[in-house]
Amino acid sequence: MASELDIHGNSCSTSTPSTALEPSLKPFPVLIIMMALWLFLYFLRDEPLAIFNRTIDDRVVLVVLGVSTFVFLLLTDATSNILVSVMIGAVVVLVHASLRRTDDLYDEESTGLVSGPSSSS
Repeated sequence: MASELDIHGNSCSTSTPSTALEPSLKPFPVLIIMMALWLFLYFLRDEPLAIFNRTIDDRVVLVVLGVSTFVFLLLTDATSNILVSVMIGAVVVLVHASLRRTDDLYDEESTGLVSGPSSSS
């Protein structure tokens, strides 16, 4: 196995990339764990989340789950795929928002099809 020398004369191997600085998680277990956390902590709850007899607001749970999902997905090997997908999605949303016209939207209230609360009994 041949090794090359860097500018300081240290040997370095080009066959395997160094992952000592980049922690790598497997994408599938991260997906399963984050999906379970989202289901149990946000979607399937009927009563407010209480930790140590303190009620946690839904907005706090949403922000914590969103940020932790983003961070854990960036720690997987799929970082470039995720970032490219987010950028493409942002471009599609911005193009849609800039090209959408609101002049031709159907308004039920102005045509009289929606009956509001009547004062007659």
